[in-house]
Amino acid sequence: MEINGLRGDVIDVNLINTTLLEISSTHQYTGRTITVPNSLFMSSPVVNETYLDEFMLHIFSIPLKTNEDIEKIEKVLLDAANEVCTEYLESAVKYMTEVSTRAGLEVPSVEPRISVEFHDSETINMLVRVPVPSRRKGRIEQAIIRLYLAKLKAGA
Repeated sequence: MEINGLRGDVIDVNLINTTLLEISSTHQYTGRTITVPNSLFMSSPVVNETYLDEFMLHIFSIPLKTNEDIEKIEKVLLDAANEVCTEYLESAVKYMTEVSTRAGLEVPSVEPRISVEFHDSETINMLVRVPVPSRRKGRIEQAIIRLYLAKLKAGA
């Protein structure tokens, strides 16, 4: 969960406060705990990152200079995302279909995709959206980035 910029897994709840095991921006446990006064839940929005128990859609960005070969990089990045996600993609599609049907929502496209956004006049962000097992998003993100870099280095 995330509240007021604080992010972690809930490990204890009592009448006065909630304790989180902190998770960093790279989706790794820091070993620190955060004690959040329960009153904060009355005045701040809460992000529940594990609402969808099994799978979720995860988005991360890869910054690039606008003078780089955007089409080539996008293809290599999408290939890396597809390769990493192949092992569980069918299960993710099935799960998202079931959840969407139960909730009466349109089934989202689950296949990995890349979107492009301008960060500033010299930088764009490749936004990578992939399905991930809910508790493995950091590992999956790192696997995609590392495979992408290896493919670029190999001249893919």
